[in-house]
Amino acid sequence: TFTSGKMKMMFSTIIAAGKQFRDFLDEKVSQESEFELKDLLARYTTDVIGTCAFGLECNSMRDPDAQFRVIGRKIFGNPRGMVKGFLIATMPRFAQFIGVKEILPEVSEFFFKVVRETVDYRVKNNVKRNDF
Repeated sequence: TFTSGKMKMMFSTIIAAGKQFRDFLDEKVSQESEFELKDLLARYTTDVIGTCAFGLECNSMRDPDAQFRVIGRKIFGNPRGMVKGFLIATMPRFAQFIGVKEILPEVSEFFFKVVRETVDYRVKNNVKRNDF
């Protein structure tokens, strides 16, 4: 859950992602007269979620095809997937009761792998981060 204490701990991480976003926007504005803001905001959101929830540097601002972003699109890329994801995240018992299945196997495998590798790396290298 997102407690106020956890949010405070993640604040500096979110600020850092915001600075990267600002720098990227500055570059875009100076280079082009038009750009897709919705796409840039989605990339920023991906970076914040990846960093806060998994401790990953997704770098989707610079790489729009970053693996974390590609997997995220598989979850939220269509309205049906968004509704399923919302139900599973917010009302897991209800979702189970009405038979909503988990996300695609490749998506869940990706996230299990990411969590496992992140935990292993942090234990092995004694890394502590203010994230989820």
